[in-house]
Amino acid sequence: MHREQIKELALINGFKLKQQPDGSEDLNPYVYEFAAALAANAVMHFMATPVGAFESGFVDTPHCTIAELYQVARHHVRDNYGVETKSLAEEMGEDFARECAGGIEDE
Repeated sequence: MHREQIKELALINGFKLKQQPDGSEDLNPYVYEFAAALAANAVMHFMATPVGAFESGFVDTPHCTIAELYQVARHHVRDNYGVETKSLAEEMGEDFARECAGGIEDE
């Protein structure tokens, strides 16, 4: 995530800009540091899902399409954060979703 994305999300969620030592108004530096650590942890937590599925034999192959990975991400976000997200087809269009699926339909 970029600083502007972090700032936008922080402000939407009630964080306030504070005067910084240089006189500018911004979030305190620790907010950006926390957001970066949180995002990195969330990505690695997400990746543990397909790795664990393969390791446990739940899936037979370590290979997946972009559409399958996108679907795993949607389920992960819903199950772990309670946030519903758009399907790949809703986000990018049916043709692109089919291309990412390699012929497999997006759920």
